[in-house]
Amino acid sequence: MMRKIGCMGLVFVCSWFSTACASFPKHLVPEIKTLPPMSAEATKPAVTYTFSYSEDFFEYKMISNSSVKRLSDEFAGALQESGDFTSVSEGSFGGDIYIEAHLLNSGDPAAVIPAFITGLSLWTIPSWFTDRWYLTTKVRTADQKEYSYSLEDADIMIQWLPMIVFTPFKFPAVVSQDVRNNLYRNLIVQMRKDGILQKPIVKETP
Repeated sequence: MMRKIGCMGLVFVCSWFSTACASFPKHLVPEIKTLPPMSAEATKPAVTYTFSYSEDFFEYKMISNSSVKRLSDEFAGALQESGDFTSVSEGSFGGDIYIEAHLLNSGDPAAVIPAFITGLSLWTIPSWFTDRWYLTTKVRTADQKEYSYSLEDADIMIQWLPMIVFTPFKFPAVVSQDVRNNLYRNLIVQMRKDGILQKPIVKETP
């Protein structure tokens, strides 16, 4: 009985210490919390998009599991929330604008070593890991104009006992999602600056 209680206590302590981590965005691109609305005169286009995802930690690899669907929906959600489009749909070129987006997540695999030391020390020795996000996109309009964009941001996760105070507000998964959504908003701002978020008028050939 005492052994069982001891094991349960050990599990509880390990679980408690494992929450001693928090992430903070590095703000490599401007922080955009909300997008200003488009002018009333703007004609909103319809957009179709494709989304792919890869990781580069121990080796570079394309990912095709369920997480890609979640990230794709996240990207589509950012496009919809911008209010710049009449519709957002996944698929090949169609509508007024086509976006081919690729997201790469990378980090230094050597960070596993200090993280292991942090765990052995019961989170009294700090360690950190930089989670990098690269968004590359190709945009094509109905009048066959093409644009390319490349954006990068990152968040740093710190593992250390005092981070327990910050964990509820800086939970790593939530911060990473905020960083990605901020990349998407920066993409939309750049598309606005290039004047492509206006429905192009395609002249019919006689």
